Formats: sequence, structure tokens, C-alpha cells
Amino acid sequence: MSPLARHVLQILLYLLLWGVSPRIELQAIASGLIFFALFSLFHDALHGALGLSRRANELLVSGSGVVLGISGHAARRAHLRHHARPFADDDPEGHAAKEGPWAALRAGPSVYLGLKAWGLLHAPHERALQLREWRAVAVLFGGLAVFPAGRLYVLTALVLHMTMPAWAALLPHQPPRPLLALTTALARVGFLLPALFVTHTLHHEHPKLDTFTLVRRWRDTVRASS
Repeated sequence: MSPLARHVLQILLYLLLWGVSPRIELQAIASGLIFFALFSLFHDALHGALGLSRRANELLVSGSGVVLGISGHAARRAHLRHHARPFADDDPEGHAAKEGPWAALRAGPSVYLGLKAWGLLHAPHERALQLREWRAVAVLFGGLAVFPAGRLYVLTALVLHMTMPAWAALLPHQPPRPLLALTTALARVGFLLPALFVTHTLHHEHPKLDTFTLVRRWRDTVRASS
């Protein structure tokens, strides 16, 4: 099964849980799972790791970014800058996290709210495309907010965006030992979400590998060393 098909199946599973859950607690969990599954798909698309044509990959960057609540092309520009200069002053994803968890949390809202201006400034040739993506975010999130489950997803997505410098930049690079032990145990038995933490170093070494291949390589390395 291709990486894209595996991503899609995972998202559909969580969407089903989100749609049929009778309790708000389960809907909240499903909303978080949907976000992270989309984030994993989006991240692979950012790096062109899914084996798609250029046009198909660009459409996927735009579409998955919108459902996450961002301009995909603005985020791609920022993410590639992060890969080039992790935690440097001009790293829009990681610079806030280099001073520790509280600095990362404090800076989270400004990083998300400033992504639009940052993307337009650093990729002026994509201005029209990025503006279309931001308008699509407003339309989609506005439509979702009409429904209770939709409002829960929108709230979940916004909270995760506002805290992203902490969970997506600081913790993968500097995971506390208890978190690394927990995510390692979960990744060993097949959970994909912990891959954000256990394969991060490997991802920086091989950014063109999709998430599933990275996890497989990580497991092979763990088995070989045990």
C-alpha cells in the first residue's frame, strides 16, 4: 500500500470516529487525531515524499494545509527554512523554542498569527496562491463552526497551532526522557503519532522519506541495536 493510501485510510478512520462519537470527550479525541493525521500527510507533502507528480503534490499541499487551518505554501516556506537553519534567529518555526518551553508557549500565538505576513514577505511570487489558501481557511472554518462537532475541530486546530512551537519544534528536538520513553514504547507497537518524536533526527537526515518509511527504518535500527 502506498504512503498516500495509508495516510488517507488513517484520516478516514478518525473522521468516522469524529462523526459517530456520541460524547464530546470522544469527539475531542477524534478531532486531535484528525489534526495529527492530516499534519503527518501535510508534512510528507511539504517534502515531496509521497511520490506524486508536481501538480498533484502542490494541490495536496494546498488542500491539506487548508483543512489544518493554514496556507500550505506559506507553511512550506517556513518549514524548509527550519530545515536549513534549525533554531536560528531566522527560523520561523524554531527560534521561539530555543529559549525553552515557556518561551515556546508564549510565542505560539504570534507564530501562528504571523505566518500569513511571513509567507507573503518571503515568497512574494506565491502571493495570490497564499491569499487564496487563507481565504479557503476562513470559509472552511467558518462553515465548520456552524456545527458542534465542527466547532470542536476548529477549536482543537487553533489550540494546536497556538502551541505548535512547543510540541512540533521544541519537544521533537529536545524530548524529556519520560516523553521519549513513552513515545518509543508506543511507536514500537505500531502507533504512528509518536513518530514525530522518535524519528525526528532521522527525518532531518532524510527529509525526502515519508513518515511510514521513517518509522520502519527506525524500528529496524532499534531491533538491530537490541
